Amino acid sequence: MRRFTPWIYLLPALALLVVFTYVPVGSMVGYSFTDWDGLSDDPAFVGAGNYWELFTRPELFQVFFVSLYYVAASAVQIALALYFAFILSFKLRLRNLFKGIGHPVLPVPHQRRRGLVRLPVLLPPPRHPRLGAGAVRRPPGQALAR
Repeated sequence: MRRFTPWIYLLPALALLVVFTYVPVGSMVGYSFTDWDGLSDDPAFVGAGNYWELFTRPELFQVFFVSLYYVAASAVQIALALYFAFILSFKLRLRNLFKGIGHPVLPVPHQRRRGLVRLPVLLPPPRHPRLGAGAVRRPPGQALAR
């Protein structure tokens, strides 16, 4: 019985994988060889005619170039993200420079005590020393609205 215990735990996940992934993909491949429009009762078998039309019409083939462009752009983005993650994870030269670029600060003239404020989009709001996180600062002498 101990040999089958892992398979018993895997059975529900494998059943869901087969039912919701492999069966629809198999149906999609089967439908690609027909001219079924999704509404009629009986699809007519056309063989590889749909694929022949896909690869011979230039307006349909243009989709592949757009997809290739997005794949290449994603590969560049992932490579840059891994590069910066590597630099920021280890004690390397220019590590603090990249941290400074990743967390820009803006000078705000009306805040005399702080001088610089971080961009709220990139970082969570700073905690107030006495009031905690999310505290709203108001000018001295202004009462709370009731």
